[in-house]
Amino acid sequence: MVREIDVLVIGGGPGGYPAAIRSAQLGKDVLLVEKENIGGECLNWGCIPSKALVSASGLYHKIAHEAKEMGIEVENTTLDPKKLHSWKDGIQKKLVGGVKQLLKANKVDVIMGTARLIETQEVEITSGDEETEVVKAKDIIIATGAALRTFERSGSDAVKILGVRDALNMEEIPNSLVVLGDGYVALELATIYAKFGSKVTLIGERKVLLEEIDSQLGRFLKRSMEKLGIDVVMGAVIQEVTASKNGQAIVHVSVDDETREVKATQIIASDGKEASSDDIDLENMGIETDNHGFISINDKQQTNVPHYYAVGDCTGPPFLAHRATKQGVIAAEVIAGEESEADFRAMPGVVFTDPEIAYAGMTEEEAREGGYEVVTGRAPFSASGRAMTEAETDGFVKVVAEEGTGVILGVQIIGPDASDLISEVSLALEMGAVAEDLAFTVHPHPTLPEMIMEAVGSVRGEAIHVMNR
Repeated sequence: MVREIDVLVIGGGPGGYPAAIRSAQLGKDVLLVEKENIGGECLNWGCIPSKALVSASGLYHKIAHEAKEMGIEVENTTLDPKKLHSWKDGIQKKLVGGVKQLLKANKVDVIMGTARLIETQEVEITSGDEETEVVKAKDIIIATGAALRTFERSGSDAVKILGVRDALNMEEIPNSLVVLGDGYVALELATIYAKFGSKVTLIGERKVLLEEIDSQLGRFLKRSMEKLGIDVVMGAVIQEVTASKNGQAIVHVSVDDETREVKATQIIASDGKEASSDDIDLENMGIETDNHGFISINDKQQTNVPHYYAVGDCTGPPFLAHRATKQGVIAAEVIAGEESEADFRAMPGVVFTDPEIAYAGMTEEEAREGGYEVVTGRAPFSASGRAMTEAETDGFVKVVAEEGTGVILGVQIIGPDASDLISEVSLALEMGAVAEDLAFTVHPHPTLPEMIMEAVGSVRGEAIHVMNR
């Protein structure tokens, strides 16, 4: 017997479960199918566990290396990885439990199992105990995420190379570590383990860190990582990975036609993501994908097939949990007949390095390429009293605005708490604010957001605590 429902959501990650909850709020009968863990990659093996390690490593490093300058003497600072992971895992379990309660409270039916598209608006669901049923849904939201790409290089079978999931659960802090990759995950992992005391080498293929965001931020970050003791090797071609006689891993790389060997006790590979929707049989419905296998969608999250929607990482980069969540909500609202569509011009991105990086809108280069006459403003955190009291003065706020109108086009931040500061900027971009709007907004003193006010003031030539440009 075929079960009939309003909305079927395939995948319970940061795109899927919000889509299910919002659909239920809008009066739909909803079924959510998740094959692994509610919360998906972000909650279980990505955003949350990694940020727990970011916080722990930051505290450990500050106590071990910076507290003395504040007059705080701490002897024999030690790290217990077992307790660390117990604390980290406790956070993850609490959040997953919270999501499960929200799904239950919103009367979303949940099946732990797999789904396969078989007929128009019909899906075959196989639960964990191998029971199979067919569900017919008026609308289907695909939120299957993306897979972590497997690192494959010559000789890599001879050495154990950890993927991202394993890298977040190492039982011992390695004496030396090579991180292969130059995306934001690789940068965060390199920072985490450098602060825990590992001798870290980051090997990236691109010439400049974060060149897809802003090369100026990337160059600043490279210097900051080197201050942490991280050896940053960019423009590298990884030739092979071998093992030495004493068990060390050796990464053979070519940089500017010169060969170099990097030895370490452990290697982590963060090689990006790839499409992973094949196992639900997209081709059965004729759902179109791009050249990389990611599902093609419009601004309403609709695929080329009526009644089929896609949200989150399965639709391709940028792979951001908050993007997935917004897409899930949009899909639910469109299904319910509401006017809703994606406009991600103001969407922020964050990299949890040290210093943190956050950005929204256009870079100066993008704005000029888009035909804008541009004026910029900049405020260094070294001019912030609050940054000084936190002993976190590296970095700056950069504002890009249209000359004449003062419309804010984009903001880039590298510095303390950049991940929190960027939301004010995103709101300004969403509302079409001009520099005057933020410059005239009184910011409390002494706080880090004052640097946004000063950078915008610099755009207008009216900054008080930094030199106007």
